[in-house]
Amino acid sequence: MDRFRLGIVGLGRHGERYARHLLQGEVEGAALAGVCRRDPAFGERFARANGVPYFADARALAASPDIDGVIVVTPTKAHRAVALEILAAGKPVLIEKPLAESEAAAAEIAQAAGRAGLACMVAHTMRREVLYRDLARRIAAQAGPVGIDYVYVLDGRGDAVLR
Repeated sequence: MDRFRLGIVGLGRHGERYARHLLQGEVEGAALAGVCRRDPAFGERFARANGVPYFADARALAASPDIDGVIVVTPTKAHRAVALEILAAGKPVLIEKPLAESEAAAAEIAQAAGRAGLACMVAHTMRREVLYRDLARRIAAQAGPVGIDYVYVLDGRGDAVLR
C-alpha cells in the first residue's frame, strides 16, 4: 500500500473540507478512497465529480477492502453508532469533535477501540486558537523544562484567554 486510503462518513461543511484536503494531496501519504452521506443524490454526485466510490452507509464503507481508515464527520449524536460499526469492521477511526454526545457513549467507543486494538482519535485542531498560541509563546520564553497549569476561560468575544 503506497497511500493510506481514507473513507469519509458525512459530507457536510467539515466533511467536504476533509475531502478537499485529501483530494488536493495536502495530507502526505493519504488519499480519499470513498465517501458516505445520508443524502444519496449529493453523495453520489460528489463521488462522481471526485472519482471516488459512494457508499450508502457507514457499514458498507468500513467493510470495503479498499478503505484503510475512516473519518467520521457526522452530527455528534451519530458518532457512537458509526464509530462502533467502523471499529467492528476492523478499521481505525478519526472522529470530528466531540467524541460523543455523552460520557457513556465516549467510554463505549474507547473500550471498543481498545478491545479491537485500533486507533480512535478525536480531531481537535486548536493550533490557531489564542489560548494555544499564547501558551506556545510562554513555553518558548522559558529556559529548561516547563510545567503549566492553565484555566480555559472564554472572554466576552468568545476567545479563549490564558490566566
